[in-house]
Amino acid sequence: MKLVFLDADGTLFHHEGYIPDSAIKACIQAQKNGHKIILCTGRQRIEIQCH
Repeated sequence: MKLVFLDADGTLFHHEGYIPDSAIKACIQAQKNGHKIILCTGRQRIEIQCH
């Protein structure tokens, strides 16, 4: 297992504020391969919306 740290702005989130399907698919595949995805951001918890 590996830990995968992803920055939010400009890396995971598109500059228009959404997560592209390609990024979601890549995260799902990494998890299926046994890796842990960790959001690494300077944002406060309240600024992160989970849907």
